[in-house]
Amino acid sequence: MNRSFLQRLNARRKGLSDLALTLASVWERARACGQRLFDGSAPLLRLRSGQGWVAAGSKIRHAASGYQRRPGYRPLGSDRCVVATVANDAFTEYLLVLLHSIREHNTWFARFPLRVFWSRQISPLALENQERIREVHPDTTFVSVDGERYERYREQTPPGLMPSLLTLEAFTIRDADRVVFLDADMVCLGDLTDLFALAVDLAACPAGSNRAAKEARAGTFRRRTGINSGVLVIGKRYLNARTVRRLAQYSSGQFADQDVINRFLRRRAVYCLDHRFNYHAEFFWRGDETDVRLLHYAGTKPLDAPDLPRMRPWFAARERQRLGACRTWQPVATQRGAGHRNDAGRRP
Repeated sequence: MNRSFLQRLNARRKGLSDLALTLASVWERARACGQRLFDGSAPLLRLRSGQGWVAAGSKIRHAASGYQRRPGYRPLGSDRCVVATVANDAFTEYLLVLLHSIREHNTWFARFPLRVFWSRQISPLALENQERIREVHPDTTFVSVDGERYERYREQTPPGLMPSLLTLEAFTIRDADRVVFLDADMVCLGDLTDLFALAVDLAACPAGSNRAAKEARAGTFRRRTGINSGVLVIGKRYLNARTVRRLAQYSSGQFADQDVINRFLRRRAVYCLDHRFNYHAEFFWRGDETDVRLLHYAGTKPLDAPDLPRMRPWFAARERQRLGACRTWQPVATQRGAGHRNDAGRRP
C-alpha cells in the first residue's frame, strides 16, 4: 500500500481521536456544571452552535435576542452595595423626601452607604443642604466633581439636564461590588429588596411610554434596547476605569447622560427591570396602583405643579417626613418583583 496514503490515514485517525477527547472533555465539564448553569454559579463555559447559544457564568442567553434565563440575587448585606445619586440645591427637597420614603418601606436601607455627586460648576450643593441630607441618612459621602470635565457636552445637552450628566460618576465608584443609582426626583411606595439584591452586570428599565413593551421586556436580558437611566443597578464588571474611558467616547444629546449610557450599551446585554421600579408618573400614574415601588416625577416636578393629581403621593410623603413619621412607620409588605427615567426635563 502506498506509504503516503498510510501516513494520511494515520494523521486523520489521530485528528479524529483528538476531536473525540476534546468533545469528551467539554461534555464532562458541562455535566459537572449541571444545574449550576441555571442558578448563576457555573464557571465560564462557552459553547457555540448554529443557533448562537452562549452560556457564561450566571448568564444563559441567546446571542441574537440577548435573552438571559435568570438573573442572580445576593442577600442584603452579603456584599458591598453603595447607593448613588446626584443632587443640587434645587433638588435637595426631592432627595430628602426620597430618602425618608425609602426608609418608610425598607428599614434596612439605613445600613447602606450613600454617595451624593455634586459640582460647583454644573450642580452646586450648599453646605447647609449637605447637612440636611446627612441628618436624614448619616452614612452619606458628598463627592465634589470638577464640572469642567463635562463642559464638552454643553452644546449637545439641554441646560436643565447638565446636572444629570453627573450620573456617569456612578461608574467611577471603586469600593463597591454593586452600585444602585437613583434619581432624586422619585418617591418610594414599596419594598425595594429585589432591586437591592439584584446581582447582574447592569440593570435598568426600558425607556419610553409604551407600557406593553416595558412589561414584555421585564425580567429578560436584552441588547439594542434603550434604557431609562433614572434607576440603575451597576455590577462590578462596569465599575472600572475602562468603562469610564469608553463612556467618555460617546456624545450627549436631548436626554444627557441617558444618551451617553445608551450609546455605550448599544451591543451589550442589559437586564430589564419591571417598570414598577421606575414608574413614570407623567406617563402612567392613575392613582389606583397598589404595586408601584418607585414613582418617578420625570418632566414636571411636584413643587412646580402641586395641584396635579399625580403629585399627591409625593406631597403625602413630604408631610410624613416633616412630621417625623419615618421613625415609627412600619415597612409595607409587597409582592416580589423588579423595572424608567426622566429628570429636570423630559427623558422618556
